[in-house]
Amino acid sequence: MKNNIIAIVLLLLSAGGTVSAGDGGRAAARAFLLQDSTESRTLFGIVPEGTFAGRKGTAALSSLFIPGSGQTLLGSPYKGVTFTVLAFGTALTAVISHNNFVASNERLDALEFQYTTSTTWVVSSSLYSSMNDVYEKLNRYKRTRNTFAVIAAVVWTANIADVMFNTNDEGETVFSSVTVEHHPLLLADGTVDHQQRILVSIPLP
Repeated sequence: MKNNIIAIVLLLLSAGGTVSAGDGGRAAARAFLLQDSTESRTLFGIVPEGTFAGRKGTAALSSLFIPGSGQTLLGSPYKGVTFTVLAFGTALTAVISHNNFVASNERLDALEFQYTTSTTWVVSSSLYSSMNDVYEKLNRYKRTRNTFAVIAAVVWTANIADVMFNTNDEGETVFSSVTVEHHPLLLADGTVDHQQRILVSIPLP
């Protein structure tokens, strides 16, 4: 009988200790949550260290297809825009000059055909003069095309080299940040509102 009473007392004590330990754990967890909710926590805008690993490679690949985009990705937008304008401007000039070269070549072929089939001296002289003018334009368009094609290739290559060796990674620009704050609010009926509020901030230039 005495042993039974001792066993029952020990069982009750162990159960009480377990309950108190459980209550203590729940209380600690509740305190942690309350402390965590009262502090402002930035959900976006904090970038862990090492996030930018591999961004150089991505920027170089981007600049391979769109010159200047890699510089913009790494945080140098003005340099990126400069490379974009130079590369596409020179390439577009080369394309336009090539189209003019092709058109002038076709025009010269047509004039040569008319010249060979001409039967009068006046018409032949006029055609010969026109052929000379078109030939000069053809050579000018050819030189312009070749020059700007070389410039475009140099700018394209320099753009990739600049991304890989001369542009520092300034880090990713965070467009906005969201902050969770907990501030008690006194309502009109005298009660206190303890709900959390989300604040969104967008930096303006």
